Amino acid sequence: MFKISFKGKCHFFLAEELVIKQFKDEKIKRAIISAKSGTFKIDFTADYSDDGRALYVTQKILEDYTKIFLMETGYEIHDIQWKSIIPIDTEEKNEKVLRFRDNIDLRSELTIIRPLENEQDLKGKLENHSTDDYTSYVNLFINVSRINDEIGKFVLFYSILSALHGRQISVDDFIKSIEPNVVLRETSRENADFDETIYSFLRNQIGHTSEETDTVTLNREIKENIEGLRKIVKEAVIL
Repeated sequence: MFKISFKGKCHFFLAEELVIKQFKDEKIKRAIISAKSGTFKIDFTADYSDDGRALYVTQKILEDYTKIFLMETGYEIHDIQWKSIIPIDTEEKNEKVLRFRDNIDLRSELTIIRPLENEQDLKGKLENHSTDDYTSYVNLFINVSRINDEIGKFVLFYSILSALHGRQISVDDFIKSIEPNVVLRETSRENADFDETIYSFLRNQIGHTSEETDTVTLNREIKENIEGLRKIVKEAVIL
């Protein structure tokens, strides 16, 4: 039996540890998840005789967990790596470090660490941690969410909506159904007179920049609206 520990960075905290005891693999006995001071930690207890197999299986579960955290909370867990593998002698209650990974830099950048809501609901999702039913669009959404460049992320989020709903008028109709009070802007297209949602307006501004484009304002408005777009795209891919 082994205790396998992983650590990473996060921008949220958990008020208390989440203890998971339900797994499809009966050899995985428990997972304890904590998040505080910008550090995410998870400790698995696995009843395997081979440490390599224990590490492989728990890494696969962790991949599902990181997807679920992102889908359910909007938060990405960054730079997560295994920290140690400890064999557990259940008879003598003796623990000895078998393998240890050094030099993991877990210093978080200065940022706001926010509390997670509905932690017990999240626990339920983790207990049924299969992501086999995630569609290609859900997985695409997850991959786009992990992009650091906000302009690139904005464009790709909008592209998912376009792939699902087609023309801009249909995209905007869907956006309005999810966010009825969405900000509308007069289109900047030549020889056109209609309003479009702020998300379509910004997407078109990105795609048709010119010497007259106020890039400072454009960047600021993208930062202000990317979370709203993310929530809309999430609704689109899970419907």
